[in-house]
Amino acid sequence: MNIAAMSIRNPIAADPASTPHGLPVETESPDLHGDTAEGTSDSESSQAKSVEPSSMKDLTMEALDDLEKHFIGSNPPHGLSTGLVGFDAITGGLQSGQLGVIAGRPAMGKTAFVMQTALHVSIGLKKTVVVFSLQSTAQQLTQRLLYSIAGVSAIKIRSRVVDRSDCAQIIRAAEMLADSRMLIDDDSGLSVFELRDRVRHWKTLHDIQLVVVDKMACLESGTRIGSSPHQFSFDEVTWNLKAMARELKIPVLGVAELNRKPDERLGLDRGWPRLKDLRKRKAIAGLADFVAMLVRESFYAENKRERKKCGDRSHLLLFKDVNCRPEILPLFFNQKFCRFQEPLLCE
Repeated sequence: MNIAAMSIRNPIAADPASTPHGLPVETESPDLHGDTAEGTSDSESSQAKSVEPSSMKDLTMEALDDLEKHFIGSNPPHGLSTGLVGFDAITGGLQSGQLGVIAGRPAMGKTAFVMQTALHVSIGLKKTVVVFSLQSTAQQLTQRLLYSIAGVSAIKIRSRVVDRSDCAQIIRAAEMLADSRMLIDDDSGLSVFELRDRVRHWKTLHDIQLVVVDKMACLESGTRIGSSPHQFSFDEVTWNLKAMARELKIPVLGVAELNRKPDERLGLDRGWPRLKDLRKRKAIAGLADFVAMLVRESFYAENKRERKKCGDRSHLLLFKDVNCRPEILPLFFNQKFCRFQEPLLCE
């Protein structure tokens, strides 16, 4: 691939008939309007000159560079890994410039999923992550992360029944968490415009590589809907999150809610979500690069026996992805430690 790429790129790069932007050199032409042209100010002219579209030459060179890295690079051609092999294999990881949405009914583990991803990126990949926690405080979220990493049940902590082994695990987990590259903003009255400004600023200071928003519906926008002061345009929120991802070339992972339809279904369909169950479906479906929905089987069990049979079985449903067809990924949710595992790791 390297030789092929070079054989293609060299003629393009050496083409004397093209400008640095890949466009033909234009010869001077007489000014048909002369000095009498009016209506165009100097500021408008300079603004127009400062904005130029990308030429096919530049885009082609960039595409060839990506192909070369794909074939000869030592690292897999993925975006940021989530830590879940099956998810990364389908989506290619969290790609820069993309908006991903994790959705589900209450108690399905949405926050646990995005925070598990944030932990993997900040600790495992050593990249900076910023989490906007619009429901839980930063301290509450930190405690959950601490117990999850340590593998110690929060119930044991609250009941004060921890032993020396638990304490040692908590100390090790605290050291890992303290050294992680994770930032948490728990400003509950945040607008989507303030969020964009903060991420833009922190991107310069800390080189942010992933943004997590939990949850999207809590963000305020500039457009109110109806008479309620708390109803904002979800379309505007979603559009701004997608625009931020593209502007800063980083992935954005948001949390969204489903309506009650999955709970109302009967038989084998009970609890299984569909794309149309998304609240504000049009805004998300039109802008998100993928929508992943979580469902836990035990939550919809009709009795204790069936609930015991379901155990920790969960599923991640990829209903929309521009890179693949819809897929269903089996997972196990460890409710005690608030983290997901793949079946192979649980055997």
